[in-house]
Amino acid sequence: MILVVAEKPSVGRNIAAIVGANKTEDGYIEGNNYIVTWAVGHLIGLYEPNDYSEELAKWSVEQLPIVPERWKTKVLPSTAKQYKVIEKLINRPDLEYVINAGDSGQEGELIQRHIYNKAMKRKVPIKRLWVSSMTAEAITDGLRNLKDSREYDNLYHAGLARAMSDWLVGINGSRLYTCIFNTRPPLSTGRVQSPTLAEIVNRHLQIVNFKPEDYFVLQIIAGGIKATWFREQDKEKSFPTMKEANEILTKVNGKTAAVTLYKNEQKKESRPQLHNLASLQQEASRIYKYSAQDTLKAAQSLYEKKLSTYPRTDSKYITQDMISEMHQLMNAVAANNTYKTVAEYVAKTGLNIDKRIVDDNKVTDHPALLPTKNIGKADLSKLSPSELNVLHLIVSRFVLAMSRDYIYNQSTVVLTVEGETFKATGKVPVKKGYKALQEALFPKKDAKTKNGKDEDSNPLENASEGLKEGQQYPVEDAEIKKKQTTPPTEYTDGTLIAKMENPFAKVEIEGDEKEIKESLSGRGLGTPATRGNIIEELVRREYVRREKDYLIPTERGIKMVEHVLPEVLKKPDMTAEWEYRLHLIAKGEYNPQDFVNEVKAMVLDMVEDEKHKENRSIQFSKEDSMQSLGSCPFCHGAVYKHQFQKDGKKKTFYSCENNKKENGTCDFILFADDKFVKAITGGELKESSMKSLLKSKDRKFKATGKKKDGSGTYSCYIVMKSYDKGRVKWELEFAKTRKS
Repeated sequence: MILVVAEKPSVGRNIAAIVGANKTEDGYIEGNNYIVTWAVGHLIGLYEPNDYSEELAKWSVEQLPIVPERWKTKVLPSTAKQYKVIEKLINRPDLEYVINAGDSGQEGELIQRHIYNKAMKRKVPIKRLWVSSMTAEAITDGLRNLKDSREYDNLYHAGLARAMSDWLVGINGSRLYTCIFNTRPPLSTGRVQSPTLAEIVNRHLQIVNFKPEDYFVLQIIAGGIKATWFREQDKEKSFPTMKEANEILTKVNGKTAAVTLYKNEQKKESRPQLHNLASLQQEASRIYKYSAQDTLKAAQSLYEKKLSTYPRTDSKYITQDMISEMHQLMNAVAANNTYKTVAEYVAKTGLNIDKRIVDDNKVTDHPALLPTKNIGKADLSKLSPSELNVLHLIVSRFVLAMSRDYIYNQSTVVLTVEGETFKATGKVPVKKGYKALQEALFPKKDAKTKNGKDEDSNPLENASEGLKEGQQYPVEDAEIKKKQTTPPTEYTDGTLIAKMENPFAKVEIEGDEKEIKESLSGRGLGTPATRGNIIEELVRREYVRREKDYLIPTERGIKMVEHVLPEVLKKPDMTAEWEYRLHLIAKGEYNPQDFVNEVKAMVLDMVEDEKHKENRSIQFSKEDSMQSLGSCPFCHGAVYKHQFQKDGKKKTFYSCENNKKENGTCDFILFADDKFVKAITGGELKESSMKSLLKSKDRKFKATGKKKDGSGTYSCYIVMKSYDKGRVKWELEFAKTRKS
């Protein structure tokens, strides 16, 4: 018998159908000389501290650092039942060999090896199934070309070293700072989590502390050309004051402009590359406002339904041996009515398969995200909305990546007036290439650029005929436009994923420059599979909250970054160092034990450094993780929503942060079950109404009142006329009259 161990049940069922196993048992499928079973994610985990010693169940600084002398693993209670199934199967005396059919990557390898190391009581050969697609064709081909599991030992060692090191940093850091600051719930730190939080907080503080500055742009019109002042020597395009701009305007207005440069160049804008998981998450966030985790969930489901390839890839390339498949795949896409027109057009004009698409050196574990040939016969109506949208992104990007570049003519004119220079640049499309297909695939999303302007607008479209160098035109008009600097925007899931994917621009690492570049290419904070999880963990721990599409740090998150975390945990430098070392481990060029020992030394230094610091006065409160509804109308403190239980019923009230504080001077508090509000609306004071009240200068909010005779409703405003020690005087406000 041959035992196949997949990573999850859905994958196991796919493989079972291919190998002919058809007898379903509890936790496995058997038949045709095969037994197919599966993990359910991680079945085995590293020991928790209290598993090593009961004394470690109670947290204290004196216990730190916690460094296991000998690392141990345990069966996780939540998946113990499935582990018992695999343990029994893997020790059957009739087994010929085991096929490791886990996900093809470090994490997948670690999950499987943990199982074999704990469950296997006798030596049985282990072979590796390595595939990037769950199609029958890919799995069948993989089963014909099974690898010796030992070829992936270094991949396992890298995954294990990563897990141990994350344990050391997370366990010791979380206990250390929780104890020092005496806070509940516990503070959480991590090698990836902490610098990601720091990035969100730093961006937020940039925005909060941003002070807009005026600047002034001078434009002239001469010979129908709208040109903007610039200074070549310092690339300056604006003036800091109106006075300076006016001086130049006065100097050039009504004078003669000479054409000192006129050139036409044909340029191209490359079509997009194929998707990896990060770029898919970014686009899904931008277009559909999906979280990174939701996008991964949909992509994983499409993979299991055999409609797309392995989603957790960091590559945007395919290999040379896949080129012939691309033509077949385009034909399959064309067979689907949704994509028939665009795919047939690309097939007819010829697939543009060049180095932008193909690079064997840039495909590590898996190639780029692609649709499968099943797309041709798939009934898309059976997909959920999120699956349908994510599949649309994958298929569309495949079509666009195989199409032609955008070709345009760029004209540049430089005008000189009284020694001052003005520049105008215009674009005229020659061949729209991929952009024509993009407009068909995303008619509303890509019609305009991010700033809302037509991408092909041309300041030279009204230029005089016979335009050439040496030509002179009178300055017909001159105008100064006042503008302001703008702050950056808060992170969304998509923009944060982009930052997590490439955070190492300013990181310096000692080592071989080429090797370092290779190790960091496609790597960043976390892995493609874990980045969405990290964001959700920050939200779950109330360091970050979602506000519309944006990720906003809570006060708790800000305090963590500003007052708790050491510099080593706030910067991505440590992860860059780790990725370099883990890359070398996976290649068999670095000792994993040496790596773990380096992390141990770093953790020891971190703990000892904190132990010798004076206790800091910063305190964490419940309100730190809450979202302010607005500013108090009396002291301008933050107003929060609170809930409590009374007589078995949930009660809600809204109060100022300074209410009932020691030395607090504000007593502002409103209960949701306010009698006046209830009498008018028939319900409680809602959170949305409270936000409107706090935002309004007149201390009012819009409401729908119920007529006393039950004949209907009416619109009104409920106005807070006065407030004294918890007593509110409300009034109703109508369009023309007001009555108490």
